[in-house]
Amino acid sequence: LKLINQDAFKVFDPSYQLLTTNYSCIIVDIFLSTPPYIDNKSNQLSFIKKLLPILKNDGILIFNRPSHNQLSRQMGVELQQQLQILFKSVRVFDIHDPRGYRNFVISAKDRR
Repeated sequence: LKLINQDAFKVFDPSYQLLTTNYSCIIVDIFLSTPPYIDNKSNQLSFIKKLLPILKNDGILIFNRPSHNQLSRQMGVELQQQLQILFKSVRVFDIHDPRGYRNFVISAKDRR
């Protein structure tokens, strides 16, 4: 297990060594400390496509993102739609935290 805790948008800098390895699972935890708490750049097909070269062919891509209000839930649906372009199997898990928080965990596997 190799855990990398980095800004998801910075790991694609050409000097970053992460890009030399293929991973079985990539988890992108989209959370900002200020409202709206999520960065819509992660919904972009261009961002998702940058992950594909470092994901093994049989690997799984997982996004964890807040879904605390209608806007964030809609953004989660948009991410799901983008993932369905590239993957055959996309699942959304609507997680309700006992403290009142809500997240979407979206998994994608079986590349097209």
